[in-house]
Amino acid sequence: YVQRIASGDKLVIAQSGYHSTQTEVNPVAAPAQAQLDAWGNKGKGSGIHAEIDTLADCRGFVFLIGTQPVNVFATVKGDMLMLKINEIELGLKLTTKRKVDFDDLVSGQNYHLGAVGFNATGVGPMSNPIEVIAP
Repeated sequence: YVQRIASGDKLVIAQSGYHSTQTEVNPVAAPAQAQLDAWGNKGKGSGIHAEIDTLADCRGFVFLIGTQPVNVFATVKGDMLMLKINEIELGLKLTTKRKVDFDDLVSGQNYHLGAVGFNATGVGPMSNPIEVIAP
């Protein structure tokens, strides 16, 4: 942070009481759009298994599940995940893992899933939407 604020000027860094290091001056970009896949997980009763492909420079993930399409209630705005909730039942999983299970769902109910990756720079775009019927 100090290196970036001082534009790499070692004198300014030293005068501020810090030591100059060889860290990267430019932060990484926000993650790319996640590619999501999901299916009914019959081994877990009425659960759904969801996973996304590997994302470069991604430090965590948010998985969303709801009874309406995710783009109806969730959008990415800058570095925030914005949620609008009226009659929608919504679940969020915040994790460092690319694969998650949603357990104890209503059997036969349609669920809509989405996911985003994030890092210190911000939030990537919303994944492709997926619709799965809980077994």
